[in-house]
Amino acid sequence: MSLSNSILRKLPAAGLPTAAVIAAVLGLAGCSQEKAEVVQEVVRPVKVVEIGEAQTTRQLDYSGSVRARTEMNLGFRIAGKVTERLVDIGQHVDEGDVLAR
Repeated sequence: MSLSNSILRKLPAAGLPTAAVIAAVLGLAGCSQEKAEVVQEVVRPVKVVEIGEAQTTRQLDYSGSVRARTEMNLGFRIAGKVTERLVDIGQHVDEGDVLAR
């Protein structure tokens, strides 16, 4: 054990001068008199697309209930009842759709 401990104690002391020499050599190598070659950057054409507003139609959905604006007493030549309701509450209807029979 004493041999390995003495080797480990000497390593940091020996490594410091070696690291200093390597750093000095690398630092001096970067100080050369040659000028660096200027590389001209190539400008490449690109496609440019301008993004605009989409041409979509806007649909608005509303829920509601149908109620008469005015009520009138009407008389019919033939008596009858509403036998069938063709739409449900909340169902989308268009102008001219038959709602009941």
